[in-house]
Amino acid sequence: MCQRCARLRVRAGRLTCRWYPPQALRKPLSAQIRGMKRSLALAGAGGVAVTLSLPPVHLWWMGPIGVALLLEGVMGTPLRTRAISGVVFAIGWMGPGLFWVSEFHVVGFAVLVMLESGLIAVGILGIQERRMMAVVPAVMVFIEVLRTALPFGGLPLAGIALGQTNGPLLPIAGVVGNLGVAAATAALGTAIVGWRRGQKGPAVCGAVAVGALAFGGFGSIGVTNKANSITVAAVQGGGPRGIRAINADPEKVYQRHIAASARIPDNGADIVLWPEDVLAISGPIQHSQQRFELARLARRVDGELLVGVVEDDGARFHNAAIGWDAFGRLAHRYEKYHRVPFGEYVPLRGLLKHVTDLSVLPRDAYVGKKANVLQFERAKAGVLISFEVFFENRGRTASLDNAELLLVPTNASSYRGSAVPAQEVAAAQLRAVETSRWVVQAAPTGYSAFVSPEGKVVAQTKLGAQEVLIRKVRLRKGNTPYTVEGSTPLVILATLSFLWATLIGRKRPTD
Repeated sequence: MCQRCARLRVRAGRLTCRWYPPQALRKPLSAQIRGMKRSLALAGAGGVAVTLSLPPVHLWWMGPIGVALLLEGVMGTPLRTRAISGVVFAIGWMGPGLFWVSEFHVVGFAVLVMLESGLIAVGILGIQERRMMAVVPAVMVFIEVLRTALPFGGLPLAGIALGQTNGPLLPIAGVVGNLGVAAATAALGTAIVGWRRGQKGPAVCGAVAVGALAFGGFGSIGVTNKANSITVAAVQGGGPRGIRAINADPEKVYQRHIAASARIPDNGADIVLWPEDVLAISGPIQHSQQRFELARLARRVDGELLVGVVEDDGARFHNAAIGWDAFGRLAHRYEKYHRVPFGEYVPLRGLLKHVTDLSVLPRDAYVGKKANVLQFERAKAGVLISFEVFFENRGRTASLDNAELLLVPTNASSYRGSAVPAQEVAAAQLRAVETSRWVVQAAPTGYSAFVSPEGKVVAQTKLGAQEVLIRKVRLRKGNTPYTVEGSTPLVILATLSFLWATLIGRKRPTD
């Protein structure tokens, strides 16, 4: 009998506990301890497996295996064991997946992992053994929805869909978006468990449904090539990595990109894309001396130039993509909307300043406007600055505003490793498939890349190198099924599926 729970009830002539299944109550303590150890081991292995599916390791098949290991660990266990197992799974997933935050702030890293793990663990509590195929993908959708909004406006890095961009599930994004890829990954993991337990119906149905979406090619319906193509140049100045912004020499960063841009032929590009944060100035761009040199560059290439500029006003700073037209005139501006927590601003700064050193980030960035489409002379482009590429709604809103390609100026130079740059490319692949648009990404030290509408990385630089990628890209018009409908239908379907499975499960007698 449960010694810790007073909420006992009689069902079918048997005393049961609200929190523990009857089979768990009948087990001796030693067996319960062994069962908990097994659950925790499988859950931890599952979290690590999901991490291995993420870039830069990119073993996509480890994502479904991670979900399968989690299910094997939590099925038929008491609620307490399931809760602890959920936390262990989440830490195994989020700990390595968000380790990059520790390079900025150890306390911030610990806080984020705790919050993210809590969100994931709460979702895992909703998993039940009956009708897993209806419940588990729905739970994964709920987890990813929460992670896109919480904490601090959302932190979608290390999302399970990022691990599927080199696998067969990527085309699903054009139909049901990033959340659909996450749900499909969970469905595959559930199918593995169903097959192992002899439940061939759920396994076969899950595999067939996922395969039909993945290879059906539905994602490009409604989108066509325009008659014209344009030449785009992505400039990467190169240089050392792992240097924080407060320790970097902004003039050297700027001059590296001026030198790299010399590789672009005269009249050689319609759009030249510079990375985020490569020009740091005090005050507005109109009062800077660099604007004249950048105007000459735009006139030389006879194209439009988009540069990542930081304007510091002493109290805060603006993080903007600012553009010059082919005549050298200031013509475009988009300011970053989604800021990086503990990277571009400190959440709860007034509280944290009393318990930790915040000198690494002395000022917060301003919040830009939501509209992220710029009208160039030969193309209409959606702009996603760095962190924004991880939010699927940014690409969708740009596509709905008739953007014909997506530009991603980014900066991951502060990170020593390749995890964040690789995840940025994976996010660009998802945005490309969701919108069926070309995505061009430029970073100071990598990765800069061209991604096709099918999500294929057709060109990519090396980390730290000074390179310029120049390619012709076809402009696209129209909207995919995902950009038309968004994630709302999938969230509604997941909710109905979860409620159906839960309510039907309650009607069945407890063993």
